[in-house]
Amino acid sequence: MTSAMKMHDLSLLGIRISTRRIHLTLWLALYAAVLCWSYCAYLVPTWGYFGLELVTPSWSLLAFIIASVAVSAWWAPLSWQRPAVSIYWLILVFAYAPMQIGVGLDVKFDTMLRVKFILWLAASMFLAGGAFYLRPIRLKAFKLSETQALVLAAVVALGVTAYIYLIFRGALQLVGLHSAELYELRFANREVETANPLAGYFILWAGCALWPILISCGLMTRRPWWLLCGIAGQVFLYMTLANRMFLFSIILIGYVYWLTGKSGAESRRLIISLSAGVVVITAAFLLFDRNSGGIIHAIASIFIFRAMLVSSLMGVYYYDFFQSNPVTYFSHVTGVNRLMAYPYNDTLGVVVGTNYLPVDRYNANANFFLTDGIAAMGVYGLIVAGALFGGLLYLCDCAAARSNPRLASLLFVNVAINLMNVSIFTSIVSGGLFLVLLWLQFRKEYI
Repeated sequence: MTSAMKMHDLSLLGIRISTRRIHLTLWLALYAAVLCWSYCAYLVPTWGYFGLELVTPSWSLLAFIIASVAVSAWWAPLSWQRPAVSIYWLILVFAYAPMQIGVGLDVKFDTMLRVKFILWLAASMFLAGGAFYLRPIRLKAFKLSETQALVLAAVVALGVTAYIYLIFRGALQLVGLHSAELYELRFANREVETANPLAGYFILWAGCALWPILISCGLMTRRPWWLLCGIAGQVFLYMTLANRMFLFSIILIGYVYWLTGKSGAESRRLIISLSAGVVVITAAFLLFDRNSGGIIHAIASIFIFRAMLVSSLMGVYYYDFFQSNPVTYFSHVTGVNRLMAYPYNDTLGVVVGTNYLPVDRYNANANFFLTDGIAAMGVYGLIVAGALFGGLLYLCDCAAARSNPRLASLLFVNVAINLMNVSIFTSIVSGGLFLVLLWLQFRKEYI
């Protein structure tokens, strides 16, 4: 073993331990502790009317929850040289950790239910991480140059966007991220989308695959026109249905570009920066904007509630709902519902959401752990969801085996965003993952 390797290892009873994993464990423990604090001090007092009720946490319960997050440092990949690692880490910090905290601290569950959920979810992430121990298969690529592949993506994106414009012309509006007009635009234009069945697919394909390709390549090649075209496309799509995801993806792609700027430090940068952001925004809200509903409240709502801790709420909803209601056995997936009966009269998100919040067609769309795991087969379905997640990660790595890992990591940002909100099956087709994987196979050059 080289001296360089020894510098990063410790020996305990003859067992060599990576100091990088020790440091990562501590950083993840800090991140979990910060989220617990924000959950108790900000989320439940401010957004508790959504159906959250905080249990009086003991130190042992808090320690168990924090440990369930920190222990993932011992199997999560340290290097981001495999592009799908970016998906894994984004899911870990934005979905896995918040769900452990939400279910662990909600009064709806007794100790046994909490422990069962936390352990099975940890086992699911452990199983998914096994995908990185498999060598990716290098798929055969087509012979388009870098420029030709970019032009192809741009032409398809413009064609799809032109179709969307023809459908929504006269109904486009740029609204605030935290305004009443946002919901008015969203509900008004849903009728337009419903009347045109392809519109929903085209919007998601453009916003989750085509325009992000231009943004990612613009950053990697330092070509501002590609970058600006991609950003303009995402802003246009936001004007159709006021879906914040399209604007959030611009920020998150830029964030991952920064994270991957220093090889080997990506995970540490991710955890430290998110922890600092949660601390600053939560503290600012508690000190200056607890009751005024001003700008800090809006920032906290978007960054902490909707981006960081909404998975906590969804975890509570789904885990509680399927304690006493029939699971779907994947009949919520299009195609499977032709083989077996779907037990509900509405979509999964609406069925669960309206059970907790008496709002007309409130859609509690949730991440794949909850839709493909809890909803499909109960708490034990988390293992199935973990296996499906691992398979998806391996597929992404195979498709990106001939590409620059940093570029592929940027392209996979929207995969992670989709997985935070929908089923794995939905993310592949409706979420446009198949387009990203296909585009990666058209390129022969290495950006």
